Amino acid sequence: MTKPAPIIIGFKTSGTKSRDEWLANRRKLKELNSSAITGGSQRNKIFINEDLTKTSRELLWNAKTQLKERFKFIWVNNGKILVKKADGDKSVWVRSDGDIRELLKK
Repeated sequence: MTKPAPIIIGFKTSGTKSRDEWLANRRKLKELNSSAITGGSQRNKIFINEDLTKTSRELLWNAKTQLKERFKFIWVNNGKILVKKADGDKSVWVRSDGDIRELLKK
C-alpha cells in the first residue's frame, strides 16, 4: 500500500484568525482520520502542522535529537523553534545550530 500524498492548506497571511484556530485546535482532532473526510475505507491519521522551510525543518530535527534529554518541550510556533526545560519555565527561541550548542553547555 502506498502512502497517501500530503494535503497542504495555505492561508493567505500568517497569523490569520482561521490559521491560528486550526493550529490551536489540532489536538482536539487527534481521533480524526481520512475516512471521516473522504468517506473511504482507509483510516489514515491526519496531522496538522506548520509548513516549515527546509532550513527550519533541519534545525527542528537537530534540536529534537540533540536536546531531547535536557528539554521536556521542543515545538514550533509561528515558524519559531522553541524549547522549554519544564512546566512553568520560560521558553527559549532556537535560531541556529549555535543556539543548540549553547543550550547543551548549560
